Amino acid sequence: MKICEIRNLTFPNFEIHAALLFNFQLLDFKNFMALPWHLYLMAAIYILAGLNHFRVPRLYQRMIPPALPSPKALNIVSGLAEVALGIALCIPLTSAWAAWGIIVLLIAIFPANVYMLTNERAAMGVPKWVLLLRLPLQIALIAWAYVYT
Repeated sequence: MKICEIRNLTFPNFEIHAALLFNFQLLDFKNFMALPWHLYLMAAIYILAGLNHFRVPRLYQRMIPPALPSPKALNIVSGLAEVALGIALCIPLTSAWAAWGIIVLLIAIFPANVYMLTNERAAMGVPKWVLLLRLPLQIALIAWAYVYT
């Protein structure tokens, strides 16, 4: 573990005697882009998708099956999860945990893909063949995330 230690910093009218410790491995500034480029691509996809939940929330709320409670809250939670997991994918210390989180998230949102396939209003005019392709695509995304666990 690499630790940068700073002792006895003096500021006007203020002294810090306690050691300030910062673990550079957490953010890994030294090895920026230490992870494979395709992991950063995956992270960008989830961050942008998560942000889109807040840009056009009605689009995502319409996809949520009526059997699930509070579409607004579920949209917010899933959007925040996508953004947080996308960011965590970029941090070497948390990337494996984030990949597992992505897998759980993809499994959790799978019912929305099935609902879109079976409900015309939820499908929003997307052709059935595209909706059918989304189901195996979800499995491919799970496999892609599993590579980084």
